[in-house]
Amino acid sequence: MKKRHRSNGYSIDYIIKALIIFLLPVVLLDIVISVYVIHSLREQTVRSLQDTTSLYVSQIDTAHISINKYLMRRLTKNPDFKTVLETNDPLELIQASEKVHQDVETFMESFDPGYQIFIYNQRYQRLLRPTEIFHDLTASEVDEINAYLISYMEKSYDFSSYSDAWEIMDLSSGIYFFKIFHSGDNFAGCFISADNIVAPLEGINMGKDGYVALTAKNGLPLTQTQRLEKENIHFEKYTDNNEKVSIQGSHFIISGDLTMGVFHPQIILNKRQVYEQIIMLQFILVSAVLLIAAILFSSMIYMKKKVLSPIKTFSENLSHFDDSTEIIDFKNTQLIELEQANLQFKNLMRQIKKLKIDIYEKELEKQKTLMNYLQLQIRPHFFLNCLNTIYSMAQTQLYEEIMKMSMITSNYFRYIFQNPQDFVPLKEELKHIDNYMEIQKLRYGEWFHYEIFAEKGTESVEVLPILLQTFIENSIKHASDFDETITIKTEIHWSASSTNPHANIQIQITDTGTGFSSDVLYELNHAQSLQPVDGHRIGITNAIKRLHLFYEKDEAAITFSNLAHGGACVTILLPAAKNKNF
Repeated sequence: MKKRHRSNGYSIDYIIKALIIFLLPVVLLDIVISVYVIHSLREQTVRSLQDTTSLYVSQIDTAHISINKYLMRRLTKNPDFKTVLETNDPLELIQASEKVHQDVETFMESFDPGYQIFIYNQRYQRLLRPTEIFHDLTASEVDEINAYLISYMEKSYDFSSYSDAWEIMDLSSGIYFFKIFHSGDNFAGCFISADNIVAPLEGINMGKDGYVALTAKNGLPLTQTQRLEKENIHFEKYTDNNEKVSIQGSHFIISGDLTMGVFHPQIILNKRQVYEQIIMLQFILVSAVLLIAAILFSSMIYMKKKVLSPIKTFSENLSHFDDSTEIIDFKNTQLIELEQANLQFKNLMRQIKKLKIDIYEKELEKQKTLMNYLQLQIRPHFFLNCLNTIYSMAQTQLYEEIMKMSMITSNYFRYIFQNPQDFVPLKEELKHIDNYMEIQKLRYGEWFHYEIFAEKGTESVEVLPILLQTFIENSIKHASDFDETITIKTEIHWSASSTNPHANIQIQITDTGTGFSSDVLYELNHAQSLQPVDGHRIGITNAIKRLHLFYEKDEAAITFSNLAHGGACVTILLPAAKNKNF
């Protein structure tokens, strides 16, 4: 009995146990990663809110600088603004008012809603507002705002018109920010409520209890005053050393830079709510890992009972299999899949045995073809013809021709008897063909000519031995009765493909004889075996069989044709690199 080789692999039982053991450090690693992820996400969340706040401050400052420049230009350089404030002509006032209104509306299209532009003439106490009044402002609130602004402008000697910083208007109706410029008796200004200022920031996801507050430079709250006091949140006076992120009690506070030169945006977040989703996600991940561990542990017990034991039984059945011709009927494994595997295995064994028989038969056919090929080459009459030629030369005392004929004949038969290889370099095959041609040249003299040409590089390609001689010998035998001169040409060229310029070689053998008959040509080109006639036609049939045996399908090709000017042509296409499967 043959000694069976034991596999170095691992059983399924061992792999499952290893997975369970490996799972414990994975769970611990998941917990560590979760802590790190929470910390990283906290930093990322804070950084994102800081970036959002910085962008918000930058946009607000840019908008207010644009408004400041617009008010200054219109107050000093636009005649319509001056006319609408100083004229007493009703028609002129109406025309100038329409132009001012249209100009202001065009400018304010690029800004968020909430900005109110107004103009005022101190001499005529004329207050005009080109922008529409907010619908959420009551008449009393509008009157309060107008009274404050007029009172402020009446004290024009008390403020600078050329500062970009806005100012705070603290009214009973709420906090407003405003900016006023004046030129002589004419004033131009703009105001906006604190609620409209913080509206863009309130769109940020800050959790259920998150909110935005505005504080003055001294740290006093401007908005959300009662809520900040209730939650005991206080702010310090602004300095360059103030922390951008701070914690007070259960709140994260993210402070923005000074905006409009008058307030700081403050984002107040509930710490628990900020990380609630993150913590929940990590809890789900850890729970999932633990659940998978429990499932794997239960699966191991189930698989050991319901799967591993039947597999072991199946494996034991397989271990009893040997190279005998009898097909084993395996024991019952109690699993549908393994029962199907048993059936497929028995079918596989039948196919393997059939394949072995086919391979043996093909090998026998190959050996038989090779024997026919060797028998074909050792023709006594060819050997006797060579001896008769040498004898005739001796009678005529052609000693140099005798030596040449003896040497060539010796090389010819040495190549045949001492060449057991399946493939030989084309260079050796062409040398053998040259010896064969020289023998024929010595026999037939000036009635026989031959040419051999091989493109550079093709000599190293390996081909079947004595393949070309079969077709050359057929040309000599059927080309002519030597009443006329016969010429046989053998040419080898590269045959390029789209991907490889040296993928194949093309061998073409032509003669100047009568060519193939139509019936023989049809049989050759339609893959039909030639029927032997008086011991002839065996060579070509065996050569075609050898090509089919030693080359894969579509790897080699052979075609037969007649030349237009007379004579036969055999074209053989062979791969430049051959996989030797035999």
